[in-house]
Amino acid sequence: MCNDGIRVAVAARASVAAGRLAGIAFWLVYLPATAIVCAITTAAWRAVGIPPLLILPLDFAWAGPLSIMLAPIVGAMAYDLGF
Repeated sequence: MCNDGIRVAVAARASVAAGRLAGIAFWLVYLPATAIVCAITTAAWRAVGIPPLLILPLDFAWAGPLSIMLAPIVGAMAYDLGF
């Protein structure tokens, strides 16, 4: 009976490791594929003349430190409202 418990514990650890490896493999494929598709799509839309729906300013000189700290909190609160 003791041996069965050891087998179950070892099998459980192996399945967790296999699941983590599968997850890592997924993300290693998904992230570059998504970046490539986004780059190709953006270039195609730009060539056709379709402007972006939303343009985000990437310099935060206009925002003070307090607004940069509060923005994620407000975003999380707005996200939580839907659930």
